[in-house]
Amino acid sequence: MKEGLSAFRIAKEDWPTAPGQGAIAVHCLTDRFEQMSELRSVLNHPATEADVLGERRLLKEAGGGCLYPAGIGVEGGQVHVQVSPENWREIFCQGSAFSMFSYSGRLSELNLQLPKQSLKTVHLTSGQTRYISTLNSDRISLVLSSHGIDMENVPVVDLSPKFDQWPQDFLSAYTSKRDWPYLVLTSPFAAKCAVQAAASNPDIGRIPWVAIGEGTARACFRLGVTVAVCAKARNARQLATYITENFPSTTAFFLPRSSLASPAFEEALQEAGFSVKAWIGYENAPKELASVEVSGEDVLVLSSASSAISWAKNGLKVPRDILCMGDNARATIESLDHFDGCQVSVLKGPTSDALVEWWNGNRKGNR
Repeated sequence: MKEGLSAFRIAKEDWPTAPGQGAIAVHCLTDRFEQMSELRSVLNHPATEADVLGERRLLKEAGGGCLYPAGIGVEGGQVHVQVSPENWREIFCQGSAFSMFSYSGRLSELNLQLPKQSLKTVHLTSGQTRYISTLNSDRISLVLSSHGIDMENVPVVDLSPKFDQWPQDFLSAYTSKRDWPYLVLTSPFAAKCAVQAAASNPDIGRIPWVAIGEGTARACFRLGVTVAVCAKARNARQLATYITENFPSTTAFFLPRSSLASPAFEEALQEAGFSVKAWIGYENAPKELASVEVSGEDVLVLSSASSAISWAKNGLKVPRDILCMGDNARATIESLDHFDGCQVSVLKGPTSDALVEWWNGNRKGNR
């Protein structure tokens, strides 16, 4: 083992593999089965065959396929099973724990019970001072709710993908995978667009992805994609700093951005010596909203410059305090007459932690 590396063995009962994992199967045409039977008798390992068939039988009994969240390991008369709810990705991406069915023991005594778990919902308290947010994050709402803080999500921007603008068939230009570009995703909607684009644009799905923060990474994961890197950055400036400090300057980046995004992030990477290919990956348009109930003690959380513009265009009420994400959003808010007289602050640190900290320092006890 290389110096500085360590390893540990995971117990089978704690982490059973996917059914049939590691088994090698040799296929032949049905009408040649008898002809190949002698060769099969030499190659086949009956005990392994029995174990794999047992694992596949249990998977079928669970009603699952190759993507079903089940670990099943059969060894002779013993079995180790771990099964998650089918919607475990959605539960995880909400920031919640999920129940599992676990069993280790005799196969003949297994009583398989599939776990079921509903997604949590947040119930706002009538008349209570709250955050009013354009983040549209169920996960953050749940985190805040656990601290006794209400957050109402108000989507104010319509986003539409521009898949015809995404680069295609570009990997043939690279001689080594080490030179492949990274796809940088700066929002959960960018993540959603990337997953949809990859369905018909294979090269997008093959290159590694970088998520600006946990919300964007979870948005990918919820749709079945695990990002290569989560920068845990709060804004474009922090993301540029993270990339500059953690990637060699020879790295190339692909950047799908919104129609209203500032070019500052792209320019910061280029100034640091990185190769950047940027394009309009999705368009922003203000939603039409009649009204939003806002009290003076509520706190408005504007997730982007486009959210601020939409809020102003709709003429929606504003409270005294506004929190935003990044200096670009703050500059936009302060440039709009609609927000005159408001106290604008930029969130620091991970969003949910920063929101809890701000609330406890400025609103706790004033409810």
